[in-house]
Amino acid sequence: MKFQLDDRPILRMAFDGGMILTASLAVIAGKSKHEERAATEQTIVLTQEKRGVEQYAKGLEGQLQDAEETAQHFADRGKEMGGIISALTIQLGEQGEQFGELQAELNQLRPGGPCDAIFLIDTSGSTDSYHDHISESLKALFRWAPRLSSELRVGVIPFRDGCLTSYPLTSIRPRDVDNGRSQDSLLEFIDNLHTEVSAADHLPAFREAFKMLDASRGEDRRAVVILVSDIGPSELDSTVGYSPAETRQAKRIVDGVNRWVSGGMRTVAAIYLGNKASDSFDAQWFRSLSLPDSSNFASDSSQIFNVILSTIEK
Repeated sequence: MKFQLDDRPILRMAFDGGMILTASLAVIAGKSKHEERAATEQTIVLTQEKRGVEQYAKGLEGQLQDAEETAQHFADRGKEMGGIISALTIQLGEQGEQFGELQAELNQLRPGGPCDAIFLIDTSGSTDSYHDHISESLKALFRWAPRLSSELRVGVIPFRDGCLTSYPLTSIRPRDVDNGRSQDSLLEFIDNLHTEVSAADHLPAFREAFKMLDASRGEDRRAVVILVSDIGPSELDSTVGYSPAETRQAKRIVDGVNRWVSGGMRTVAAIYLGNKASDSFDAQWFRSLSLPDSSNFASDSSQIFNVILSTIEK
């Protein structure tokens, strides 16, 4: 039987279809192999990264272990130091108590009884060359002041041709009692003193000192006046040297000092800073003011501290 259609095109179509299928399978197979290789390579890379991460983790673990060991070391050291600090604190506390007891005993052993001391400080221009030395000597003395007496009160009267603003009679206490307030206040006052060109008039300063002391003095308190100057009352008029009026003024002051000292438990010290000879009127006038003991007189600025110290301690 003969076909109506030529079978060659059909065969050609079948053949072509087979070829296309084969080619498609080949492409698919090739693509799968490529992806397989890529996947394999990616797996290798991930494996290597995993190993790197594991090694890094081991390194961190080692560092963490070292840190823990270091922390433990410091913790142990802290406990040890804590014990040492605790022991030292106890020892310091005990020593502090002992120091307090010794301080109380020292306070009772102070050489002088209750004392009021007024300092008359000449701040006229002629004392300018001595001013810094006077200030430093006074400050050194006032730092030491609480050790001089069982209870010391200090006042300061600066003067020129009259009295200037004074420092009122005030108790000077040990620094550990009032945190240094009383000493620091007095030291600040001394620091603020300065000289100016002026005559020096001593009488108003002595009157103010006697008034200040007599108003607040108890029967059991010694009273001390300490004059620091470089000249006597020779500048009250234009006369060179001592005029008759100035000589009378000088005598009036000495007489007044004698009357005041005769009241008992009263002392005047005079420190002469001038450059005149020891037999000059000025030097002799200062010496006559040193009552009741002439050892309270000094004619050298380097003796300021020692004379004042011995005067207050008596």
